[in-house]
Amino acid sequence: MLEQMSGEQLQGWLAYFNIEPFGYDMQNYRSGIIAASILNSVRGKESDKVWSYKDFYIENTKRQDWRDQYAIAQSICAAFSRKEII
Repeated sequence: MLEQMSGEQLQGWLAYFNIEPFGYDMQNYRSGIIAASILNSVRGKESDKVWSYKDFYIENTKRQDWRDQYAIAQSICAAFSRKEII
């Protein structure tokens, strides 16, 4: 795609990103706002926790390699009483 994109198009996309950010981080941010809004709308007492988007925001700080993903898959299989990954 970048081989076919002109410099003007790239500048246009960068300007658009500055106005309306997109991508993984923004999806997490928006999802966190929605989840916090829903929970805050149904909380009972004034003393109940006030939820923030940060309570639901998933930071993508570490990339998983295949060993990490395999270990997660094994723990999921164990939780469902499967002996091994198919």
